[in-house]
Amino acid sequence: MDLNVDQSWWQKTGNSEKFEKAMISTGLSKTSTFGKVEQFGYEERWVIQGLQVDVFASDSVVVGEIRESLWSNAGYLYACVLKVESYVWYSWWGEEVRLPYPLEPALISMYGPNYTTRQSWGYFQYFCRCDSSNLGVNTTQDLPGGC
Repeated sequence: MDLNVDQSWWQKTGNSEKFEKAMISTGLSKTSTFGKVEQFGYEERWVIQGLQVDVFASDSVVVGEIRESLWSNAGYLYACVLKVESYVWYSWWGEEVRLPYPLEPALISMYGPNYTTRQSWGYFQYFCRCDSSNLGVNTTQDLPGGC
């Protein structure tokens, strides 16, 4: 499961501690931290009973786009862009969750135009940028699957 937290909120004094306390209260355990909370690319990984929850710090660079990070297994940071105007509440399997609105352009920006078809595709191909310099990230490694 992936969650986004607004980076500016996460950086405010006391909010990181509030967030951690809330996560621990659910039984989740933090297993990994990527980057630094005060810089682009911050991410935390939490787990409980085999469920992995990745929490990404995100921010807006351009109206209608949210920038977040993705770390490769080799430790490279990539800037990724999600097309989203806002977040709204949806009922998903009987639970109320906040998802990007409008949903379809967000899904296409992450997974490509065939997101409804099960396939072997490169997640990076649509979502992340080979040249992230205009997003404030100097990635020195090609994306997995090529650019």
